[in-house]
Amino acid sequence: MFVDIMGKTKLKIGILVLPTLDKAVYQEEKINQKISEIAAQYAIDGYDAISIAMPYNYLDECEIENIKILSSCLYTFGDTLPEDKRFSIVGMGMDMPPEAQADWRNLQRTSHVKAAELIRIINKYNGISILLLPKNTTLDEEQIEKLCDVDMIDISSMSDKIYSIFTKNGRYPSITVCNKGAPRASVLVESLDFSKTSIVRAIKARRFYSGTGPELSVNQVAADKIKINCTPAQKISFYSSSSAPEVEVLENNSYVEADYSVKENDEFLMVSIFDEKKNFAVSSTCKIANWYEK
Repeated sequence: MFVDIMGKTKLKIGILVLPTLDKAVYQEEKINQKISEIAAQYAIDGYDAISIAMPYNYLDECEIENIKILSSCLYTFGDTLPEDKRFSIVGMGMDMPPEAQADWRNLQRTSHVKAAELIRIINKYNGISILLLPKNTTLDEEQIEKLCDVDMIDISSMSDKIYSIFTKNGRYPSITVCNKGAPRASVLVESLDFSKTSIVRAIKARRFYSGTGPELSVNQVAADKIKINCTPAQKISFYSSSSAPEVEVLENNSYVEADYSVKENDEFLMVSIFDEKKNFAVSSTCKIANWYEK
């Protein structure tokens, strides 16, 4: 837990996805040993809580090595299909395990329908759903539309083409960073305590940003103005309804604050910053609260 540049209390949370564990690891004793090793590593790196998502292996909420472990599981779909047709849903912070069967991973024609059902169950059980797509996915628009109720998209899955399908359906998920191995990135959540309920509510309310070190704060301060505050950054990028598929960029300077002027057709805004060491932070998706008035 730390106090950020705006004086707000933040928790440092790691979302770890382990899709390629060897089958031998899935013996209970070896699972517990692996989780303890991961928890100790993240505790050393200053994380307050972590989510360890393993394929169809639900991990309940607990505390290990003085770090909070959030309930989580990784649900893969299309394992028997070509890589560009596969995708995964991470469920995090649920009150209980979703009724997901391991054989769902082998579904082909109905995988997207089952995934949509899973997303609804994760939400019903007060959890956060995260979508992971292959970088060069060949899923068609109709298939992706089935997944539009997710709360977050892993940053490696993000593209303007993908996001435009969500916005077309009135959805504005936030972007996050999932670690595929050792601690690299984190989700910085505005929460006053370590309870799962507080963490999930803050993420649902978009009171977070994620990244690899820099601090970032994004707030709408007027109908036509959004204020950005950050630790020293060399580049600030704005991705919005009016700029997509391009981004608006401020660079070749040193920034600790900036303003974004809301455009008439803006419905959402994402902000990302990069420091001199190429570390970055990306905001949750800001849904524009007030329409611009000429």
